[in-house]
Amino acid sequence: MSMLSQLVIDKDKTEDFEVKFLYSTKDPGASKIQQILFLDRVKQAINVLGGRGHLELFLTSGNDEQAGNNDMALSEGLLVRKRRIEGADIIQALGPINERNDTVCYICGVPGMTDEFVALAQNAQGMDRRNVLFEKWW
Repeated sequence: MSMLSQLVIDKDKTEDFEVKFLYSTKDPGASKIQQILFLDRVKQAINVLGGRGHLELFLTSGNDEQAGNNDMALSEGLLVRKRRIEGADIIQALGPINERNDTVCYICGVPGMTDEFVALAQNAQGMDRRNVLFEKWW
């Protein structure tokens, strides 16, 4: 939250940046989606960034969901995917290959997921490995 908040504060100081925020959490059920930790604050920050901010919410059931026709759009441009984040989602979020040298990627989560996605991002074509930052929790 602190990094996203600072990007919002500094949004007018830098012309050329874009934020792609992939947020994964356990599915609380449709009636409780607004109870997801920080979701309202993240949505507000992304809205302030306008066309520079993109948010995708991944809701997992704890089962091994498969990619498929499980996407649904909600209000305010929030895209909800009812599955786990996949490697292809990370690669897409890194942007075009010819622009990745300037891409900074931050990954936070449980160790297994973090290790997998950090390795994927560091080894993605066009990425500068030093621009892949992470922290593990749990």
